[in-house]
Amino acid sequence: MNNVRSSNQIKTGIGINAEQALTKNLGIYGRAFTSDGHTETMSFTEADNSISVGLGMNGTSWKRPDDTVGISMMQNGLSSYRRAYLQAGGISYFIGDYASRSQTISYNPERIGEVYYNATVIKNVLAGLNFQHIINPAYNSARGPVNILSFRIHAEF
Repeated sequence: MNNVRSSNQIKTGIGINAEQALTKNLGIYGRAFTSDGHTETMSFTEADNSISVGLGMNGTSWKRPDDTVGISMMQNGLSSYRRAYLQAGGISYFIGDYASRSQTISYNPERIGEVYYNATVIKNVLAGLNFQHIINPAYNSARGPVNILSFRIHAEF
């Protein structure tokens, strides 16, 4: 695995994104990407491939047009190169797995189901509530599933 501190790094991959309005208030999206998995990850996620689909709706029908509610599903995976690196004892920025010579880590795709609601509290301030159900968190079938409930505030000035 290439060290992120080396000066000669090239990460190759390809991605696609599609969004489609179904009605004035309802839309769907789909995204997919794959990459070579030969470089150490230092931001966002450890995924080397991913596919996701989702559905979102604004709050016009309940008289809150700036609010949104949505549901999505995602599957992320690791390349065979990255799995071999981790199995050999490599440690990544996001996945802290360590396997000794006598251990085997059971890597499987990470699957995430998500439901969210974003509400405009006042002008330029958004509050969001999010629930995620994650199967095989950090790609290891010995973990999880886990449920994560989160709350966020986003303000723009």
